[in-house]
Amino acid sequence: RSAVAIHSKFGHIDKSGQVRTPLTYDFASYYQHGLSMVRMKDKYGFIDTSNRLIIPLIYDEAFPFDRVTTIVERYWLRYELSLDGQAQLVGFSFKLKALFIIAGLLIFIWLSSLVNELRSQFRAKVPRH
Repeated sequence: RSAVAIHSKFGHIDKSGQVRTPLTYDFASYYQHGLSMVRMKDKYGFIDTSNRLIIPLIYDEAFPFDRVTTIVERYWLRYELSLDGQAQLVGFSFKLKALFIIAGLLIFIWLSSLVNELRSQFRAKVPRH
């Protein structure tokens, strides 16, 4: 089966061109390990070849099953997802990591300015000879 899009709706066709998955999804990937990643209303999930939703449309980001596991994200957390829908936390999303870096940088800048201000105040109080 191949993923196709007509009028911005995705589904799957077989080798004869017959529609096998209705063209109802906002996105549909190729089939790998019997599952296709699909997106509806900005949420990702996975369907099987009979168009049954095997893994619910709950993920904010997802990748197709190129291996027997894939990576998905939900609420800025990354999970390794198995074919049976079991998810194991593996870390933070890149967006959350970027926020941590920006927050750390802002705290560093704030602390640097605070230290410089304290140095200036200390120098003003110490008599010069």
